[in-house]
Amino acid sequence: METHEEYISNRTNVITNIVDDLKCQPILFVGSGLSIRYFDGPNWEELLEEMANRCPKVEQDIEYYFQGDKSLPEIGAILADAYYEWAWNEGKEEFPEEFRARDYESDIFLKYHISEYLKQEAPDNIGEIQNQQHQQEIELLREIQPHAIITTNYDPLLEIVFPDYEPVVGEQILRSDYQSVGEILKIHGSVSNPSSIVLTDEDYAVWKDKKKYLSAKLLTFFAEHPVLITGYGVGDSNVKRILADIDEILSPEDNIIQNLFFLQWEDNISEIKGFSQEHQTPTIDGKSIQMNHIQAESFDWVFEAFGTGGNIEGVNLKLLRTLMANTYNIIKTKAPKKEIEINYESLSRAVNSGESFGTVFGVTTHDSPMDFNIVYRYRLSSVAEELGWDTWHYANQLIEQIEEEKGVNIKESDNQYHMDIAFDREEPQHRYSDAAVDLLQKVKQGEDYDLEL
Repeated sequence: METHEEYISNRTNVITNIVDDLKCQPILFVGSGLSIRYFDGPNWEELLEEMANRCPKVEQDIEYYFQGDKSLPEIGAILADAYYEWAWNEGKEEFPEEFRARDYESDIFLKYHISEYLKQEAPDNIGEIQNQQHQQEIELLREIQPHAIITTNYDPLLEIVFPDYEPVVGEQILRSDYQSVGEILKIHGSVSNPSSIVLTDEDYAVWKDKKKYLSAKLLTFFAEHPVLITGYGVGDSNVKRILADIDEILSPEDNIIQNLFFLQWEDNISEIKGFSQEHQTPTIDGKSIQMNHIQAESFDWVFEAFGTGGNIEGVNLKLLRTLMANTYNIIKTKAPKKEIEINYESLSRAVNSGESFGTVFGVTTHDSPMDFNIVYRYRLSSVAEELGWDTWHYANQLIEQIEEEKGVNIKESDNQYHMDIAFDREEPQHRYSDAAVDLLQKVKQGEDYDLEL
């Protein structure tokens, strides 16, 4: 019979081999179990019970509804009605006045209280977690440096653990046109936006209709990356539907999806008689998905194994997200409409050369690094100072002059003169290079100039 030490060695080898073979950062699929583990957060049933106890309009004990064979989403809807009545009567002082506007659904009052409760319960930083073992686990979890994180959790724990990652909440995920890096996909909403929370049976019905689009977006993640599923009993019907879609597309003939790992916490690992290598999880319609199984009391060795595939430490994740968004935007819209000028001959040479393709994006090897912050080091006000002015307006006038003369606004694309480093394209963060200073100097002096975008 396999010992615990042999089991750890076996599972570690399987994980590291998959991570090495796929040669990309893992994806984390995180459920409430991680919040329960690290700050004693509530599971779904406990959360609804807490909300029921806080509202005087809830006349029955939570067990009354369970005995009546109500599902958790149905109980959520019942509590939402009670909170609605409370908020419009004696509980008015308990809620922001803005929630009484017609723009909000009536369940906003329950979702607001859930948000405030979870924000209060969650730690403000990792240092507030008292358990030293858990702090060590979290540091190893961070060292995985996942490509992205998918979660049904509302609470802010993952944002605290991964502060450089961008939360993408609810329907924002569906509106995204590309698969990005360094993001926390909060598919059931977030305490940062109470309206986004998926809680009631009506929420689940709406979510079910849109689930196929989400599954399609997640398919690339599950097909190309090592995936660690942790903190789940996988009882959530939405999670089951996602896994069912993944299984339908990715499951091989032997039914085991080798790059998926289900991490199960064991309260007392010494009592386990036979360790499991594979995990079969029920999905929907009597079907199931089969993946690798990991049983662990301590998660440190698991997280350490998933962190063996290299790391992205020191990488500007915000810049990478911007790069992917801008590249997608160019390919999808700007290039077909000829809104930008592209040197296709030069691009073709770069695409066919693995050595030089990265330089199209300003990406080089560690042997000849091009530091973005050095190249695009000027704000427009700094450019103006280089040209001898004390306000940015004069430099901007030169850019407008170039547009009049050449028909190109250098601020409307990322090029050798200019880069917009903002992830949110509605709020640009313009930066300029020495090449831009030289160009504008020529324009200022009335010299001949050529644009080399």
